[in-house]
Parts: sequence; structure tokens; C-alpha cells
Amino acid sequence: MTNEQPVIQVDNITKKFGNVEAVRETSFTVNAGEFITILGTSGSGKTTLLKMLNRLIEPTSGAIYIDGENTKDVNVNILRRRIGYVIQQHGLFDHWTVEQNIATVCNILKWDKQKTAQRIDETLRLVQLDPAKYRKRHPHQLSGGEQQRVGIARALAADPKILLMDEPFGAIDAVNRAKLQDELKEIQKTTGKTIIFVTHDIDEALKLGNRTMLFKDGKIQQFDNKNELFLHPQNEFVGDFLGVSKQLSKWRYLSAKSLIKQWKPVGGQLNNAIDADAIVAKVVERLLKRPADPVQVVDRDENKVGYVRLNEISEMVGAI
Repeated sequence: MTNEQPVIQVDNITKKFGNVEAVRETSFTVNAGEFITILGTSGSGKTTLLKMLNRLIEPTSGAIYIDGENTKDVNVNILRRRIGYVIQQHGLFDHWTVEQNIATVCNILKWDKQKTAQRIDETLRLVQLDPAKYRKRHPHQLSGGEQQRVGIARALAADPKILLMDEPFGAIDAVNRAKLQDELKEIQKTTGKTIIFVTHDIDEALKLGNRTMLFKDGKIQQFDNKNELFLHPQNEFVGDFLGVSKQLSKWRYLSAKSLIKQWKPVGGQLNNAIDADAIVAKVVERLLKRPADPVQVVDRDENKVGYVRLNEISEMVGAI
């Protein structure tokens, strides 16, 4: 569960490039430990928004607060050391080894060699790379997926509270991309980092984010969890962009909890249980394998359970 302490507050920011407003009067808050995805088409302003959070781009107006402190009042170099940043093309220094790349911010912070070496190994393990095998390699000796893992390790090295990610998996093949997404979810769960992740891929945004911000023409169209985005799109653009009218979309994206009308306290044996955050398609798959048994949808955070039966599923999915 996320800690309801806002770590990022964006207050009415606008960014103009000449006469063009790339981001317009945008406000939102992010709680500590949230995984936020920013979804939009090319040119929608999502990357500009991300870069204003660590002052790679300065807002034309408005204010951004990190842990309650206006970022304009913080030395820009100090601010960026507190915020990890990962880009699509990994951004590694080709002439440096993996360990030298990961140590970049640690060295700037003047950590001692032992602490730095320990952190290099910790972050490599976190991204599923064996330190003994990869520490001395150069980027050109790595696959695309391995390069991006090292880029993530470098961003995490100084243990920042916030991680900004700008389409980090956009250049990775589909198989490795799915693996990296799963690993990133596990890293976020393990470390509790607040992650802001920009993407143009609907599947990626809804798979990773506990909330997704849909961006168009420099403005937030809707900022919600995936169930709310599909069940209650706030305007025509949101519905069209996500394909809400398509039944298949509901099966692919909605979570199992959206099927449950009545919850009960967990009690007794659960012999056909599925997590409440699993997608509806997984519930259907389970019901088809064991048609005589109801699926038990379990919300472990709140210790409650709901039941779905095969004869109910068509009516339920059609109604949501």
C-alpha cells in the first residue's frame, strides 16, 4: 500500500516554447511509494512535464514541490542527485565499465570506496545482474536489456526517493521488455521508490502504474487507476484512446476486483484464489479450467474475498 504522504506536488505549472504551450496549467500530487505512469501520444507534453520535475526544463510559471520544498529554492545539482533519472537509450558512458557507470553519483557525493562498491553490488543484484559477471564489462559488451538494467542500477545507486523514467523500455524487444517491466514492478515493490514513468504504450502504462495520467495537448485528461479510467472515462478522448467501447479491452485491463459486488472477510480454505489486482482475463481463464468452482478474488491488503462463478461472468463483464 502507498503511504498517503505527498512526495510531489505540482501547482499550476505551464511551460511555453515561444508561443507554444507544451504544458498548460497542470496540477497534481503524487504520494510516496506510488508508481505513476504518464501516457500520451508523441508531442502531448508528457516528457516536458517529466523533465520539469528535476529541472532539466524550467517551468514558465507555477511551482513544483518535492517533500514540501519548492524545487526553485534547491540547488539544481543537489536536486538531481536526490532524483534518479532513466532515459530510453540508457545514457551509459561507453568508455566506462559497468561499475564506473553505476558509481557516477556515488563519486559526486564523495562516498568512500567500500560504501560505493557495496552499493554497486546491491544495485546490480536488484536489477538481476550478477556483480561478479558484469562489474567489469563495458556497455558495448551488453545486450540492450542488460544496458537498460545497468541504467536503472545507476539511477538507484544513491538511493533516491524518486525515480523518473522517460520511455526506458521503448527500444527493447517485446520479450525483454515484458521481463524488464516485471522486474521494475518487483524493484518498486521491494524498495518503495516513488516512480514516475512516461510511455506511449497503453499496455505498459496500465500494467505498471497504480495510477495513470492520460495527457493530451499539454493537459491532464484524467489521472486515475485503471478501473476508473475504463469504467468512468471523464471525456470522449479518454474513452476513445483506451478503447473503452471494446469488450476485449475490459478483459485485458480491468482488475478482478471490478467484478465483485459484495465482499466478505477472508475465512476458511481458499482453494481457487486469485489476487484482486489480476486482470479479468485471468479470472475467465481460471473459470474455464475449473467451471464447477467459483473463483475466489482475494484482496489481501484489506483481508476480504469475493466470488465469481462461470454463469455470472458474461453478465458481469458486459455490465462493467
